[in-house]
Amino acid sequence: MTTDLGYGKVYKPRRRKLFMSQNIPAALREMTRIVGKLKELAEWAELARQESRPGVPPSFQPGNHLAEEIRANYGMFIAISLEIKEVLNKPALDVVPGQLAKWRRRLRELDREVNQLELTERFISL
Repeated sequence: MTTDLGYGKVYKPRRRKLFMSQNIPAALREMTRIVGKLKELAEWAELARQESRPGVPPSFQPGNHLAEEIRANYGMFIAISLEIKEVLNKPALDVVPGQLAKWRRRLRELDREVNQLELTERFISL
């Protein structure tokens, strides 16, 4: 399955569902890295917006790549999040007691951080 991100790039999720339970910590670390990247890109976009003045040539021009990078990273974040949720909802997952709750809590924290960036309102047209 591939997902067209709408600007010439296609995201192909990796086949990791069979061994995701061992890789959930790695997937959560990757999501943490993506959240950091999204925050950085959102700050650059905000700087570009603040620097723009009507009728004056821009002194700072980051290029059009910011919105594309934000959409690509957001798409990866969502894909990994959905895979983790699918694995966590499997009743036969063999993990140490309490670990599922910790992973779910971390996933909610990461989702909350991304939602606070309000990326869908600013960069992603649905």
